[in-house]
Amino acid sequence: MSGATPLDLAHAAMAAAPEDEAARRRFYACLAGCDLVLLLADEPADGAPLVPALFDLDGGRAVLAFDGEERLAAFAGEAVPYAALPGRALARLLHRRGLALGVNLGVAPSAILIPAEGVDWLAEGVSVPVLAGRGRPTGFRAPKPPGRAAAGVLCRALDRAAGLATAAWLVEADWPDGTRGALLVVAGVPPEFRPALALALAEALTLAGPGLAAPGSAVPDLAFLHPDEEVPGAIAEVGLELGVPAPPVPPAPPAPGPPGPPGPPGSDPDRPPRLRRPQ
Repeated sequence: MSGATPLDLAHAAMAAAPEDEAARRRFYACLAGCDLVLLLADEPADGAPLVPALFDLDGGRAVLAFDGEERLAAFAGEAVPYAALPGRALARLLHRRGLALGVNLGVAPSAILIPAEGVDWLAEGVSVPVLAGRGRPTGFRAPKPPGRAAAGVLCRALDRAAGLATAAWLVEADWPDGTRGALLVVAGVPPEFRPALALALAEALTLAGPGLAAPGSAVPDLAFLHPDEEVPGAIAEVGLELGVPAPPVPPAPPAPGPPGPPGPPGSDPDRPPRLRRPQ
């Protein structure tokens, strides 16, 4: 594998600032989002659960995964059974099994052994439930201005809404039970896409760390406005409007070039050859 991978870069940033919790969380978020190949004990049978190969390392019993088939091959030196799956799925697979996770061991600058408690933390961070409704807020207030790190977290989380949401606001909401906390309001998302987007936003915000959550919650509360619903005036007035990326624009078709020489008669289906009646 040529060049540094996103996991290499995230690991390097974490290693350069070992006391920076934000850099550490960005590494874990990158690990959750990237595709990994897991070394297996045997070829999996159809429909059977995956059985990872186990290794006794200094940090305890561990499984090994790599962010590319080339790196797995460099480690193993021969053909071995493996399975490809996202990091978040691997974390859920290992949750509470007391297994450490070795990533890119011996083959890349991002080599790291994550202890079992770190694997469990990641699994719980990517398994956050979709937030249930808490009723209609009784009022809205201007939110506390998020710091630079928190603002970056929100922007990266909303990248997942590109092409689905039309706008988003961060407000502080008063709830009927007397509590108050951050509320992320997202507009324009069709109902069928909301559960998956809510889970993606919750995962991104959970792995990013504290600073935006409502009291007693891991992440801000989340509310969707119907595509044809007008934005409440209180939200537009006091809320902090957040940028939602526009959907990617497909490339324009190439401009037609100058006409080439005519092909042989009959080669253009729109211009059949003229037939001459025999004399």
